[in-house]
Amino acid sequence: MNEIKFNEQLEYLRHISMKMKKAFESEVELVNQLNAISEKSKILLYNTYKNTEGKVKNIRKKVSEILISRDIQLSELETIIKEAKAKDPKSFATMYQHWYKMLYMFLFSDDKVRIDEALTYISKSIIESLNANEYLIPKYFDFSGERQTGSTRCWFAFINKTHSSQTTAKQLYLNIDDGMVEYSFYDRPSGGSEDKKTLNKNTPFVFSDLLSVFQKHKSKVFEDVWTLPINYWRIGTTDNDTKTYWNEMVSESKVCIGWPEIGDLGTTNVRNKDDIAKLLEKAGTYQENKNDGTKTRKAGEIFNFYKQIKEGDIILAQNGWKVLGIGRVIG
Repeated sequence: MNEIKFNEQLEYLRHISMKMKKAFESEVELVNQLNAISEKSKILLYNTYKNTEGKVKNIRKKVSEILISRDIQLSELETIIKEAKAKDPKSFATMYQHWYKMLYMFLFSDDKVRIDEALTYISKSIIESLNANEYLIPKYFDFSGERQTGSTRCWFAFINKTHSSQTTAKQLYLNIDDGMVEYSFYDRPSGGSEDKKTLNKNTPFVFSDLLSVFQKHKSKVFEDVWTLPINYWRIGTTDNDTKTYWNEMVSESKVCIGWPEIGDLGTTNVRNKDDIAKLLEKAGTYQENKNDGTKTRKAGEIFNFYKQIKEGDIILAQNGWKVLGIGRVIG
């Protein structure tokens, strides 16, 4: 790993994060950055959005149409966005309130390739320096954000390979926001951090300091092997006539949940609890309880069991509050 190159890539991302923050905080700065986009990127953006349709995409289309021929004025952009919001205020009520959220991809269009290269280089370098190729994978996001709605920061999470998402994992975390750098061990499931270091935008970054923190905590991430969560099911053993099915469950190693009148769900096109409710209604079940929600509640219970039970889940077979037996689903 080339430490000089690493620091150059990280400082570059710090610079971009400050640039994005300025555009986020100032509409004047945002317009200035739009007009400073290279001709090559303006053409690419125009070709990207010229045939698209959508509430926000139409804004991007109009902006790209102006930029392809001349600079856009602050008042023009304000009018374009106001008109779009007036047509459909609900669509802009939460996610797209801010101009930056609508146009962030324009602002780093000239830098996108180099941003991707920096993210990749930093990720690979950290894993190699930790001798962790066998254990860790990087998850990182650029200034597009996790949900592609724009962000002024980029960040990295180094997690155990067995996790598909950083949301379930303990991680070695690195964040770059408005020129600031923050890194720590982050236990995402519990929300706790250890050895958090924060460098303001004027403080030089030292790779060995980051590596020291990550080395200290990497074993916790190595050991953080993902396992499927286990569901626990409380199952009754009698029907409404007090007939017990407990002996049948034990002798045949199976779970019974009743409602035989709705038939074999494996042969029906059951998509949700409403489909179950229709089967219960067709069978004449819970007709005497039309107004108390029993049918809907029971339909939900049946559907959850039908769709969610899986191997490894734990069953508590009960008669009232008395637990008759405990079993694990094996098929």
